[in-house]
Amino acid sequence: MGVTPSTGPVRREHRDAANATMVDSDDVLLLRGPGSPADPRTREGVATVCHPSGAAPFDAYAARHLSPAHAVHRMSTRRTTTPLLSVRTGEDVRVWFGPAEPPPWPARRLRLEPVAGRPVR
Repeated sequence: MGVTPSTGPVRREHRDAANATMVDSDDVLLLRGPGSPADPRTREGVATVCHPSGAAPFDAYAARHLSPAHAVHRMSTRRTTTPLLSVRTGEDVRVWFGPAEPPPWPARRLRLEPVAGRPVR
């Protein structure tokens, strides 16, 4: 049996620092997307977490209000390989970074600050 990311030596070494970045690790969304390149001069950013009414309406909204620079992520449908995390499933959740016109669906805007001393990859 192989080592999973949640129990391997890298996770054991960094788990306290990783857990300190999460308010609640009992309600996790796994996201997939293009990644989010960070401008090293940026001191803070904005993330929007949205629950759209469907794929087609979201695609229409995104075509009008979002660009590739927003790095849109959507909830992953893959099974987690991290058994210690309680991963939420069965929802369509989209997340993007940077300011944009508010979506017509329930959404939360989060102010983000970089983690000091850690390069963004």
